[in-house]
Amino acid sequence: MNVLYYPAVSGNPYWEMIQQGMQQHRVQAQLWQPWGLRQKTPPVLHLHWLESLGMDRLTRRSLLATRLAFHRLERQIQRIQGQGGKVVWTAHNAAPHEHRDDPHSLLVAEGIARVVQQVDVIISLSQAGVKAIREAQPGAKAPIVVIPHQNYVGHYPEGQGLAYREAVGIPAGARVVGMIGLIRPYKEIERGIALFREIKDDNAWLLISGNCFDPALGERLRKLADATPRVVLQIAHLSEQQFADAHAACDLVLVAQRKMLNSGSVISALSLGVPVLSGPTGSLPELQDVAGQEWLQLEAEIDANHIAALLQRGRPPGRPDLSPLDLDNVVDQHLHAYGIARQVYGYEDVACVP
Repeated sequence: MNVLYYPAVSGNPYWEMIQQGMQQHRVQAQLWQPWGLRQKTPPVLHLHWLESLGMDRLTRRSLLATRLAFHRLERQIQRIQGQGGKVVWTAHNAAPHEHRDDPHSLLVAEGIARVVQQVDVIISLSQAGVKAIREAQPGAKAPIVVIPHQNYVGHYPEGQGLAYREAVGIPAGARVVGMIGLIRPYKEIERGIALFREIKDDNAWLLISGNCFDPALGERLRKLADATPRVVLQIAHLSEQQFADAHAACDLVLVAQRKMLNSGSVISALSLGVPVLSGPTGSLPELQDVAGQEWLQLEAEIDANHIAALLQRGRPPGRPDLSPLDLDNVVDQHLHAYGIARQVYGYEDVACVP
């Protein structure tokens, strides 16, 4: 079977891993190109981050280009469904992270709502996502199948934490809280710095490491880091080795954002054996049930005392058991969902949520 998918996302191994797993079942995935020539019509079109249609070099500068991109996607959906194929949407977020009220953001939101109304099956990464999707996308009528985000165990290379600390100027014996990965406004890095500033421990350090495509945000963070002792800010693209090294340098990962549905960053940290402190938002209580409270601590109002206590405790021994999120299970569930979309299986055979 061939699957057409959109979009390609660099730096996020989520879909890359699932693609590789599906190849073992003779399922080949090909990228749908919004501006390319018409491609062969496959039996399944699998959509992911739909807001990406408004974020490429052309569409982020032009309302007309954004409108045309969504029109081309809707035409592709119609061609696939007209030939008996089906469309699947994985709702990584119920709505875009950084929704605004400007004309471009509103146009993207309208385009997403139209596309979601036309899909045949929706994949939610959590039970919490089901309600959130129904509320954010009231026009979506397709059944929702819950397929969890896979773990990243074994995907990243072994991290070299001491070498990374030495390279960025953090003492080998320090207690380090990290905020690792792509730096975006919704992640509330500034709040993380403010919380860290309240910790009265000269052995505590904060490591912020990841790329940032928002120059204004990057400049604000540089000023805050320069004004706050023991804060190391590394704004740069991280290779998979550097991503693993940065995590290995940490005793704790802090997630400061107060609103989220799902978090690949939390799963990455846990997969790399680093405990996480976050708020009890979205799917994280479900993930805590899998990983355990000693690995994923959830606090309604995170304060400096929570961070300091977990830094003092250090990493738990071993690694969390994330086997319920193993890739093979997730791939099998995707193939089952494709079966639903193609009506190979009846809806009664799968845990669909109306």
